[in-house]
Amino acid sequence: MTTKNIALPLLLLILAIGPAPGQDVNWASGARDKNLLSASFGADYSSYYGISYGRLLQIGKKSLVAGTVFTLPFGSDLTDDWRLLTSVQTELLRHGGFALTLKPALVLRRYESPMAALFNVGADVSALYGYQKPGWGAAALLSYDRSISARITHRLQKDDYPAVRDGWYHTRSGNFRFGARLNYTRRSWGMFLIIGKHYGQNFRDNPTFPFFAELTLQKRF
Repeated sequence: MTTKNIALPLLLLILAIGPAPGQDVNWASGARDKNLLSASFGADYSSYYGISYGRLLQIGKKSLVAGTVFTLPFGSDLTDDWRLLTSVQTELLRHGGFALTLKPALVLRRYESPMAALFNVGADVSALYGYQKPGWGAAALLSYDRSISARITHRLQKDDYPAVRDGWYHTRSGNFRFGARLNYTRRSWGMFLIIGKHYGQNFRDNPTFPFFAELTLQKRF
């Protein structure tokens, strides 16, 4: 099977479940709570929802948040299409109210269609830079989501390509995301709004509708 033959279903796999940028954190809130529980709702190529949990860790003088996000498209069967993202994030630098946050993540995805079922392993790296106060903040977002390898189980596609084989395939597709994040924090509750636009990794093979938005409600305890 050629790379061209798997490009379309793999692209659908990467894009079908939404951006899911990972566990959101207001580092300037000053809260001592170590647990973060969030619910997210978004619109991208489809509408989706997700739930996430994060844990605040202290390593020496450095604070880290390890988190997991599970995302599903609305109307999807739980076993068909989903995305699981596990990330670690920290503030790399802070100057006054301005801060830079880095979030590397491992991404597992599953996408199923009449053509094929795909299980994908990928990576996501996000950076946020902006102004953050205890009660509110605004930051610019830059993210790159890359597919690494995919397990493909062919179905109807075998009718057109009888010699095609199931198995693992190396992949080289990815997406850039550029956007902004606004947040509001009150006591143990937080709200985050992310809006932006994404591009293919070559900045030419871009989606027809490239915009995305996500709203997250968070409880710290």
